[in-house]
Amino acid sequence: MENFEGITLQTTPFQETGFIIQLFTKEFGIHPFIYKQKKSAKKAPLSPLLKIEGLTKPSSKDLWPCYEIHILSSFQSIRLNMEKLKMASFFFSFLKKYIPQKTPSPFFYHLIDSHLTALNEAKSPFVIGSSFLLKFYASEGMLDKTCCPEEDTLLHNDVSLLCVMENMKSVFEKHAKGGT
Repeated sequence: MENFEGITLQTTPFQETGFIIQLFTKEFGIHPFIYKQKKSAKKAPLSPLLKIEGLTKPSSKDLWPCYEIHILSSFQSIRLNMEKLKMASFFFSFLKKYIPQKTPSPFFYHLIDSHLTALNEAKSPFVIGSSFLLKFYASEGMLDKTCCPEEDTLLHNDVSLLCVMENMKSVFEKHAKGGT
């Protein structure tokens, strides 16, 4: 048995008390799990955009069983704000596009987790989204590292981020309209 921490990307009801959950975890990358609640237990509201911890038994099967789930954060502020929700959706679609299935990626897990946490508390989703893109591109060698320092200073209105924010805004608006 192994403990994991993850962000729910997608949930699908399964039978009466179960869910198939696609998670992005630090330990296993993007991976599907099956979770069956006991009939006597109160059914936990599982949905995308939850930070959870759980217990699983890795196997050679595609769906790994999940024996316990504890919700660590529901990112309530994101769920109540359409602009923040669109930005979280952008993060998830970006993640699915660029991170291979079942590939552990602690760096990208931390990137998503820290930016969802910042987005939950932020007033401007575009600042957090720009920070996310800058850090992703810098990690892939597409930006000069001096433009995107390793510290999380960009999460809090750093001047270098504000200089490129307007250019990044068009990327998010295109995504919101259904573009790629």
